Amino acid sequence: MTLFRTGDIIMVVLMLCAAFWTYESKYEAQKRYQEVRRLEHKIEIEQDTAALLRARWALATEPERLQRLAERYQAGLSLQLIEPRQIVTLDAVPQRLPDAIETAIKDSEALPAAGKSAGRLDTIITASVPPAGGSRIRPGGRAQPAAGSAGSAAAAVRPALPSGGR
Repeated sequence: MTLFRTGDIIMVVLMLCAAFWTYESKYEAQKRYQEVRRLEHKIEIEQDTAALLRARWALATEPERLQRLAERYQAGLSLQLIEPRQIVTLDAVPQRLPDAIETAIKDSEALPAAGKSAGRLDTIITASVPPAGGSRIRPGGRAQPAAGSAGSAAAAVRPALPSGGR
């Protein structure tokens, strides 16, 4: 008889677990459904906004409207009609001359190429990889060239510190 009661208790516990799982599943499904509805509503608003903007753009760029505006503001804006000789291919457009920034960039790119033949430009080692000249890193963070390397004179020169710095 006690076996029957133990089985009943187990079945009741299983039924309660199943009811709880069903409730949780239903609640989660409702929550996700509400999120889907919210996103669908948001998408619908964005689509309506896009359609409204396309309609406004079509109205703003209507050729007859632009012609009327050009005639109305002709005197104030000094507008002129486009002539066929003004429409050219890309090959007919002259190349832009380099400005001061482009010139400075080209000059700075030429510096490392010239510096390779003259020796190392920077004597401070900033990475753990030893430089090509076979230098070692001393405890002070400065490179110590290997004996007989070409960079030994350049490594002995200490860079100047900015004023007020240590």
